[in-house]
Amino acid sequence: MNQEELKVEHSKMEWHEGSVKGFAGKQLIEQPNGGLKLVKVQAHCSYPTHLHPDKDEYAYVLKGHVAFEIGDQVFNCTESDFCIFPAKTKHAIHNHTTEEVILMVGAIRK
Repeated sequence: MNQEELKVEHSKMEWHEGSVKGFAGKQLIEQPNGGLKLVKVQAHCSYPTHLHPDKDEYAYVLKGHVAFEIGDQVFNCTESDFCIFPAKTKHAIHNHTTEEVILMVGAIRK
């Protein structure tokens, strides 16, 4: 591997708006079996309830306060909290605050 493949300089990457308003991402790594990205969630924005039939997803909170709905439970999380969204389990992300949230979100295909 060359040096560019070993260190990802996310500060030089652009945020890309996703399909849901208020959510933007920077893809850090993409592999056939999964990936990892930084996700910025604007104040008072939510990612609607959804599920992934073939992959586990996970999120690590880098900045801010966020609520993760996983199945029928709600987890109110802050910096350094980590949650797992198992495959075939409905989940959603909510930023009910006036501040942006930064997450590291990854997925592993089953």
